[in-house]
Amino acid sequence: MSEGVEQLHPQIYRIPAPFGNGVVEIYVLVGKQVALIDSGVKDTVPRYVEPALATLNLKLSDVDWVLHTHAHPDHSGGDEYVKANSQAKFAVHSADVPTTKGPESFMESPHDISQLVRLAGRPDLVATRRQFLHANVGAEVAPDRLLADGDEVDLGRGLVLRVFHTPGHTPGATSFYWEREGFLFSGDSFQVRGSTPGWLPLYFYAGDYMRSATRMAEVPARTVCMAHGYNAGRWPNVPVRRGRGAGEVFRESLQVSQTIDAAVAKVRAASDKADFLSFTKAVLAEVQYDLPVLLDRDLGVGLHSLASVHAHYALQTGHPWSTE
Repeated sequence: MSEGVEQLHPQIYRIPAPFGNGVVEIYVLVGKQVALIDSGVKDTVPRYVEPALATLNLKLSDVDWVLHTHAHPDHSGGDEYVKANSQAKFAVHSADVPTTKGPESFMESPHDISQLVRLAGRPDLVATRRQFLHANVGAEVAPDRLLADGDEVDLGRGLVLRVFHTPGHTPGATSFYWEREGFLFSGDSFQVRGSTPGWLPLYFYAGDYMRSATRMAEVPARTVCMAHGYNAGRWPNVPVRRGRGAGEVFRESLQVSQTIDAAVAKVRAASDKADFLSFTKAVLAEVQYDLPVLLDRDLGVGLHSLASVHAHYALQTGHPWSTE
């Protein structure tokens, strides 16, 4: 088996796929039907997935489903390639359909980085974001199935996935649970301390995020397969967490979010709300004793930190930050 493929179970394989400055994890599920959990960016499938499938005596044409944990660029950007080279069908939660329409569909989305840099007063970075999207996201691929909480995806050979709607990172963020084997595929729904050292977790809807973490802490998952190697304090920064570490994913994700929420409330009470970037820096100054914080030499704060701070601001005030 290729060194780029890890067998997690006789029917489950992990394929790490580098892109930009990070890595996205693609999971291959093999029942009577074959499914990919997410498709990565535009070149993920030809560069990483197809060679990995070959080591499993599979071809891309053997793939029956692409099951999306959500429709962000590094999870759905490869759909166009898969569609052009297979008969696979595509499934995504209905709430994330708006960002399945190609690279431009992200630019006005409330859960895209382009909105964050506008709030931060850096319109110059919007063009950088557009360039990234066009380089990494294929053309529109309409979903064949709209997922909803409580649905089942039966791949055969006992591999039956229950769909959990776990919003927060995006409105349609979804987790897939194979109850028989205790495997949960959570995508970016639970980020513990974040994927980038010193940046806060990336989510856009704080109330949903905390409710999702609370709910999933009650699910007896024995193995949690995440889309990135999230920073987890005392636990290794790996994308697959097993045993006691699996349950900690949800509990620590909630705890981190509550810490950010308290800091935002404190800064709101003391702040004259000069501008959003200054507000975010003040929040980071509050959380730095409990969470790792790294400032950015150009922007001032990490992009992901802007997202979670704004998410809690919107939750507490009932409206997004206004630049007017």
